[in-house]
Amino acid sequence: MSSDVTSKHRLRDAALYVVIALCLVGFVGTLALWLPEKDVPSRAWFVFVVATAFLFFFIGKMYWHKRRSPRVWLLLAAVLVVHVVGYSVLLSYLPNFPDALFLVLVPLEVMLIALIVKLCLKVMPQSVKL
Repeated sequence: MSSDVTSKHRLRDAALYVVIALCLVGFVGTLALWLPEKDVPSRAWFVFVVATAFLFFFIGKMYWHKRRSPRVWLLLAAVLVVHVVGYSVLLSYLPNFPDALFLVLVPLEVMLIALIVKLCLKVMPQSVKL
């Protein structure tokens, strides 16, 4: 019985991932077709989006064992908002932000977010296998 439930959840999750991926590809494709060349953001914005996606994929995996806790997700959402707003302000003032600096900043942010979650919610991250 439990294997049927597990396989149903896996199938549902896989279908959801496919839908999310198709929406993301459609959004990026639409932007690529309709965005005038002069309005294309700088390379730093692209690197920021990729670094943010990696950061929150990794953080999500670190706290997946607490996925049923709304407090963890609310705190992570708040951290995401601060991350996006902070970098948006930074990149608007520094459009030629060095790409390699993200390689240093993202691991520092992972450690900072883990510290914030530990101090606020007393929740430790689990080890992550990529």
